[in-house]
Amino acid sequence: MKLREMFGIEDTQRDLSIDAVRALFKLPIVQGVYYNRWLIPRGDDIVIDFLESYDIAEEEVAESDKFAIYFQEDEFNTRLVISRDFINEEGEKDAEMYHYFYKRLGLDLTSVLVFYQEHNTYSDQLTLLTSKDQAHLEIAYQWFTFISDLLYSVNHFFEFDDKISAMVEQAQFFHPDVINQEPPISTIFHDGILYRVVSIREGLEMLKGLKGVNNADEELYTLDTLVYDLGEESSYFLVVDSDAEVHNLEILNEIEDYEIDIQGYIFTGDLKVADSLFCQELDFSPMLVVLGDLTVKNAYFCGNTHYIAGSVYGDVVYAKYSLGELHVKGTLDVRCIVSVDMPCYINKIRITSIISDNSVFGLDQLTGDDGMPFFALNVYPSTHRTRDVFIDEIAEEEVWGEYFPNDDDVIEAMHQGKDLIKPSIFNVYKTFNETVAERFNNLFIELIDSNGLASQKIDANYVSEYFFNVYMYEGQKYRELGRKDKPGNYQSRILHNIDTGEYTALVDFFKADGKSLYSAFRSKLTDTFTSTHSAMYAFNKAESEFLKKLGKR
Repeated sequence: MKLREMFGIEDTQRDLSIDAVRALFKLPIVQGVYYNRWLIPRGDDIVIDFLESYDIAEEEVAESDKFAIYFQEDEFNTRLVISRDFINEEGEKDAEMYHYFYKRLGLDLTSVLVFYQEHNTYSDQLTLLTSKDQAHLEIAYQWFTFISDLLYSVNHFFEFDDKISAMVEQAQFFHPDVINQEPPISTIFHDGILYRVVSIREGLEMLKGLKGVNNADEELYTLDTLVYDLGEESSYFLVVDSDAEVHNLEILNEIEDYEIDIQGYIFTGDLKVADSLFCQELDFSPMLVVLGDLTVKNAYFCGNTHYIAGSVYGDVVYAKYSLGELHVKGTLDVRCIVSVDMPCYINKIRITSIISDNSVFGLDQLTGDDGMPFFALNVYPSTHRTRDVFIDEIAEEEVWGEYFPNDDDVIEAMHQGKDLIKPSIFNVYKTFNETVAERFNNLFIELIDSNGLASQKIDANYVSEYFFNVYMYEGQKYRELGRKDKPGNYQSRILHNIDTGEYTALVDFFKADGKSLYSAFRSKLTDTFTSTHSAMYAFNKAESEFLKKLGKR
C-alpha cells in the first residue's frame, strides 16, 4: 500500500506551498530528532523500524534509500534540502539536490524558492529555478511530495510509539498500589514537630484545587503535572494539622530511622521558623505547602513547586534552579528575594531588595487600551547589587553576566544562624536624590555632541544594553541614563527634564516586538517603590559602564 493512502495524507500537506514546508519543520519528529541535521533514511533506526512494521510498497522502500533530507533553520534562512544519490559519468557516487526556502534574509516570500544543486560539492553553485525550468520544477515537486509522504508517515509511527511508551511508563509510574499504599507508620516526630503520614492519594486530595499565581486555570498538584517522583514504592506525604513553630526546618527526602520516601510537607495552618528553612536537593526536593502564613528568618527554596497560601514574612527568600517554582498567594514581605533561574510568582510584593535574573513576577493592576483595569504578571527587575545587600562573608559570583550571592556562602551562613543582610541596606539610595544632578553633569559634559544632544549606547553582553540620551521632546529638553534588559523586554532609567528640573524614575515594559510599550511605572526619586530602586540600580550600572568607557573608572 502507498504511504499516502495508508496514512491519509492530504493534498495541502504536499503541495509545495510555504505552509506545507513550514508544517514539515513543525512535525514533532523533525523538531525532536532531525532539526538542523541530516536524515538519511537507509541508515536511520526510526525509519527502518517504521518500514519493517508496515507493509509499504517495495518501490517506495527502494526509493527512500536513495534520498537524504536536511532541515536547516537559523536567523537568516529556513530551508529543506532533499538530496538524491546517483552515479556520475566517471562512475563515482554523487548527489544532486533541491533546496526549498520558505524564509530567506531580506526577502518577503509569498511562495517557496527552489534552487537546484547539480553536484554534492561545496563549490557547486545553487541555481534559482524559474518558470523556464519546468522540467526541474516538476522533479523538485515529485521529490517534495515523496519526502512529505515519508515524513508524515514516519512521524505518525514515531508519535504512536512514543505515546505507547509513555502509557506503559505511566502505568508503571502511577501504579495504584503506589498511590494508595497506606503508610507503615501513622506519625513521625522530627525537629520538634509531630507529622501525620498519609498516602499519595490522601495528600493529593488535600492539595486539590490549589492553583498558581501565574495560572488560575491550572492546578499545581496532580498526577499529570509530575512535579515529584513517584518511583519509590514507599512514597508518602507528611501533614501537620495545626499551626507549627520550630527553630530550623529541613525539607528532607528521607528522615533518619524512618524507611519512607517523603514527597511533600503539608502544613494546614501557619508555619513559624525562627531561623532557617532549607530545601536540600536542587534536582528534587519534596514540596513545601503552607496553607496559612509562613514566617521565617531565611528560606532556601529549590527542586519542586512550593506553595504558600498566605503571606511570607522574613529577611531573605532564596530561590534556586529551574526545576523549582515558588507561589505566594498573599504578600511577600521580606528584606530581600534572590531568584536564580527559578520562577517566583507573587500576588503582592513588599520587598526592600531584589536580586534576580528576571525570575520574580508580581501581580499588578494595569490599564488596558480600553481604559479598563486588569491584572497581569510583571517581571520585577533587580533593585540592588549583591555587595550592597549581603554581609561581607558572602562573596559574589557571576551567573549569565549578572552577579549573585555565592550559593555555598549563603548556605554556610544560614547554617551558622547569621544575619545575611547588612543593616545598611536601607541607606543604599539615601543620598541618590542629592547627587544625581552632579553625576548626570559628569557624563553630560563628556558625551553630548555639538548640538547639545546625545545618543550613546554600550552593548555590554547578551543581557544588557546601557544608554545615555539627551533629546528634545515637545519643546523641552531631557536627558536619561539607564539600562535595557534584552531578554526581559524592559528598561529601567532615570529621566531628567532639564527645563523644569524634575527627575523621574521609570521602568518601561515592552511587548514581544521590543518596541511597543506595554506598561510603565513612574515614581519620584524620594519614593521607595521597587520600581524606583530598579531605576536607581540601572542608573548606577549604566554610569559605571560609561565611566569605564571614558577611562574614568
